[in-house]
Formats: sequence, C-alpha cells, structure tokens
Amino acid sequence: MLKKSIAFITFFAGTAGASVHGAVPNINIDFTDSGDADLFNANAAFNTDPGTWSEIAGTGGNGGFSLPEESISALVYNQEAFSVNPGGSITVSGMFRTGAPPDEARSNDVLLFGVGLEARAEANFEQSPYEGLIAAELRTGTTIGQVQMWGRSAEGSSGSNRGMTGSATLQENHWYRLTSTFEKAQDDPEWMVTATLDDYGMDGLEFQQSLISGSASLTGHTAEAAYNTDAHYAGLFGRNRPDLDMIPATEMDNFSVIPEPGTYALILGGGVMLLLGARRMRVNSKCQSRV
Repeated sequence: MLKKSIAFITFFAGTAGASVHGAVPNINIDFTDSGDADLFNANAAFNTDPGTWSEIAGTGGNGGFSLPEESISALVYNQEAFSVNPGGSITVSGMFRTGAPPDEARSNDVLLFGVGLEARAEANFEQSPYEGLIAAELRTGTTIGQVQMWGRSAEGSSGSNRGMTGSATLQENHWYRLTSTFEKAQDDPEWMVTATLDDYGMDGLEFQQSLISGSASLTGHTAEAAYNTDAHYAGLFGRNRPDLDMIPATEMDNFSVIPEPGTYALILGGGVMLLLGARRMRVNSKCQSRV
C-alpha cells in the first residue's frame, strides 16, 4: 500500500472543499497489490470496459492493470491535482505491454498509449468534451507495429496535434515506458512537450534501449486553455483494439509523477487547510526506472 511521510503540517482557517497548496516530491505507483488501483479513477472511453487490476499482470508478473479487448482505458491518479506555475514543469511516466500485432496494418494515426494531464479526475483522454488536456501520445503508423510520437492539447471538442521526430516498430509482448515532461512557458500561453520511448524487454524489469526522443511546442486556443487551467490530474491511457488491425496495449503498470520546482499539489480539504510538505511515496521496486 501507499506509504507517506509528512514533514510538517500548517493549519489555516478555511472552508469545506478549499484547495490546499503544498510542495510534492516524486510519486511512484507499481501496482503490486489491489490497493494501488484505488489511488486511480479507472475511466473508459466510448462505454468500453476500463479493465481491472490483476495479480498476474504487470512487469515481472507481480501485479498490474489489465486492459480487456476492445477497451480504451485511462488510469487517472486521484489523490491530488497539480498546479504548474509559468516556467514550471511536471514529468509523467507510465509503462504498457504490447499484444500480438495484426497480420496487416489497416488503421494508422490511432492512439495506442499516452501519458498526460487533464483538469478532471474523470477524464479518459480520448473522448470529448476535454478540459485542459495536455498529453504525449503514441499513435499507429502505416506499417505493422509502427508507432509515432505526438504532443497533443484539447479543449471541449477541439484538439491539436504536433508530431515529434522519429518512429519505432514495437515488438510483441514487450514492455515499453513512455516518459514526458510538460513545461509551461514563462510568458506566452505555450507548452513544450518533451518525450522519450524506452524498451524494457519481455519482463519489463530492465532497460533495453531508447527508441524515440522528441519534443513539440503546443500553442493555439486548446494549449491556451490548458495553460490557464488552475490544476491538472495526471494519468496514463491505452487502447487494446486488435479488431482495428493495430498492435494493442494489453496491460499498464509503473506510473510515476515528478513535479519539478514551480509545481504544487492541490488537495481538497474539509473545514481546515493543510499545507503538506515532503510527502514520500513508495519507490518503484519492480522496474529500474530511467525517470
């Protein structure tokens, strides 16, 4: 289960439901037991099955989140939201496992996996209406197993994608880690999205190689809406749709958030406000993370 250490608590007079600001260290969730899944909202797009925690899923078969076929699933960390100040940044990372590739590639530019930020804990990252969405995504290419990396912003029913340099061909039953840093510009309503895709092999326990590294600048009215959003929830999301003739994401695991200087946690309080500092969460023991 989750472990926390609170270095100091400061009390303020407040009203029920008031937001609380406090500095936050890294968050690492490795899904080794079912209680880890309770730290997330499991949301599904288009009325699909969001999936469930499984003790035999995950890296090393030590517990993870399993995605059923035909699902588009998101896990949104619901313990706190994050406020990124201008000039600040936040890094979000997650892992996914691939299933069997199709005999032929029919669908391209279709979401496979992503990590990102949204203003709602009920977000699924793939179905409108959106609210302050900023994400790094892997989308299918034109050949079997190929993926390309994109930066994306969305608000309401509108979205904007910016491609990043490079592509990679994924292998069946491999674990991959997507890591993205979302940096909020100091003055202009702009986000710089920097992302890397790493291969962790068939058991997901050891780094094998880096496949793609890229960045994209997100501007326009959808990026501006995310820029003006007071607080974001962090999450990871994947699609298991072999019926679309695309390589599927069958499992998700090892979620982490690294709030950089200039990023704060907002925690709902009732009657009092608590300023939380130096909260420590369990370090991921299953994977040698590079983030």
